[in-house]
Amino acid sequence: MFENLRARLDQFLAERTPPADARAQQQALHAALVEAKVGLATMRDALEGAERSLAAERRQLADAERRGRMATEIGDAETADVAGRYAVKHGERVQLLERKVAVQRDELALAEREYESMKAEFQQRRGGVGPVPVIGPDLDDSALQHDLDRAARESAADEQLAYLKRKVRGEG
Repeated sequence: MFENLRARLDQFLAERTPPADARAQQQALHAALVEAKVGLATMRDALEGAERSLAAERRQLADAERRGRMATEIGDAETADVAGRYAVKHGERVQLLERKVAVQRDELALAEREYESMKAEFQQRRGGVGPVPVIGPDLDDSALQHDLDRAARESAADEQLAYLKRKVRGEG
């Protein structure tokens, strides 16, 4: 009996709920857009940092190679050997950072496309719903509360009517 009442109440509320659900979806999409925009800025900062690290590592590689050549020219085998080891180390690091930068660029491009897609969806939905209301203490919930109270009263009246019908038929 309670399951039937609950199902009917849920159906009743779903049928009579104003487009607040659309507004809630719009608010959630707006919040996701803001979060995505912050995430894009973070990704751009990380990419810039990786590019700076790559540039610094390339300078260190060039310095190690230059020192190795200079040491070889003057016949200092030990310094040439040390410079060669550093050149290998910095060369490996440059390769790693180049891959990292490439992946971060691809990831950023993907995130930007996703953001643009979300933005287009938001603008499309916004066209049919209106501006996103600000969530905060100034939001008036009295209209929503009034609608819920009215729905509860109507549901109680429907239950009472169903009870009376069963009683008249001799079922109750």
